[in-house]
Amino acid sequence: MGVCRVQALIPAPLSQVWEFLIRPEHMHLWGPLTRPVTGIDRPLQVGDRVTQWRKDFFRRYSQVVLIEEVVPARSLHLRDLSKTALKLDATATISIEPAKDREATWIEEAIFYSLGSSRAVQWLDHWLVKPLVQRIAAYKTGKAFRHLQAIFTEPRTTLPSPTGQKQHK
Repeated sequence: MGVCRVQALIPAPLSQVWEFLIRPEHMHLWGPLTRPVTGIDRPLQVGDRVTQWRKDFFRRYSQVVLIEEVVPARSLHLRDLSKTALKLDATATISIEPAKDREATWIEEAIFYSLGSSRAVQWLDHWLVKPLVQRIAAYKTGKAFRHLQAIFTEPRTTLPSPTGQKQHK
């Protein structure tokens, strides 16, 4: 099984970052989504299916993900339900943990996949696929994490609320 990890430090307390991440209507503000996620007006829960409209390098497409596990204030485990991702057993975990100063939070996305178990496939994964996937993940997830950092560092006193109104930081 291959895994690609990307980390970033978000300049906000863990509770504030978690409350922002767990709300589906905020996903387009920091992720590579082109439209807000609709149909769920509460924090994400196990069993939710979320349709995300994404923009890739050359195309726009929809992606359905299943929320498989939610560990409050710690992690969110998602399974990509597209045909290709199901063949690869592709999942992602977004996890957070407090930084030493408690006014910042570490966030990590880990993408797990499997190409198969033969020696040749494992060799190919180790020397070709994983380095390529890691670079793509570092670029795309890094960009999403920079957006998230900007949300918490912009010189404003409000964040979007679940109802679209502004909340004070």
